[in-house]
This record gives sequence, structure tokens and C-alpha cells, in this order.
Amino acid sequence: MLTGATLEQLRSDIKYKALYRCELCHRWTLHGHCHHIKSRGAGGDDTYENMVYLCVGCHTDAHNGKISKHELMVLRSPEQSGTGTKD
Repeated sequence: MLTGATLEQLRSDIKYKALYRCELCHRWTLHGHCHHIKSRGAGGDDTYENMVYLCVGCHTDAHNGKISKHELMVLRSPEQSGTGTKD
């Protein structure tokens, strides 16, 4: 599990790669959240592959079960990046 400055750098990198847009609804936001696809409590890692940048609304929906883990996992699939490989 990452902590402190290392975790903050990862979050900053994720926001930057998302161009400060929610990766689900594409709304531009400076106040979004880096959401774990598989929670740390369930054994999820602090990695780019396991985290997505979400606006406040989508982040709330993800925690309330309105957005499936599958929908979030698709955002990190190689096909979504357009490169055929994980970034």
C-alpha cells in the first residue's frame, strides 16, 4: 500500500492522464477523486491499473453500487487506451 507523497504522486499522475476529466462521464473537474476499482480493503493495489479518476457524482455512484466494477475495469482495458497496451 502506498502512502504519503508516493500515493499523492500517483493520484496526480492519474488526474493528469485523465486530463482532469471524469473517466466515466467525461465531465471536467478539478475536484474529482481517484477511485480504487478493487478497494484496498478487498486487497486492491494502489496502481494506475486499479484506480480511475471520477467526478464527485460518479464517485458517489460507484460507492453506492450504481456503477459496476466491470464498468470501471473496462476503463483500464488495453482497448480503451487506443494503444493496445496498458499505459
